[in-house]
Amino acid sequence: MIGAEIETRMETFMRIALLAATTLVLTMSAAGADIIEERQAIMKERGDIMRVLGPIAQGQQPFDADTVLAALERMNENALGDSIMDYFPEGTETGGDTRATPAVWEDSEAFVEIETTYSANIQAAVDAAPGDLDEFRAAFGPIAAQCGACHERFRTQQ
Repeated sequence: MIGAEIETRMETFMRIALLAATTLVLTMSAAGADIIEERQAIMKERGDIMRVLGPIAQGQQPFDADTVLAALERMNENALGDSIMDYFPEGTETGGDTRATPAVWEDSEAFVEIETTYSANIQAAVDAAPGDLDEFRAAFGPIAAQCGACHERFRTQQ
């Protein structure tokens, strides 16, 4: 009788442990999807800002110092600097339609360096507060270059 009681308790314990493990896996999976969505939202905002600044830099839209500075300030708020890997934790290499390449995790130092330089370039552009198209182009060129460098190595093509 004692043996049957112990066996029943062990079965109950195993069921609880299995339920806990399943819950943990599902929670981790949902958390991974959330962080992928969060980083995608950050990158989408960057793209939206670039669609404002790019045509101005290319002379396709008129230069307006207030518009440019507001967009640069928004971009500065969006920049992650050396905290970018917080948005690319281990385990989020796949899923959520991520376009990040394995290089993000394989060479995270280079990835962080690009983001840190990007962030510094944006801060410098905000500090410069470009007053004309030539000043803007001089400040914007290094920002766009970092975007391109990151996309080339760390983002899959569509």
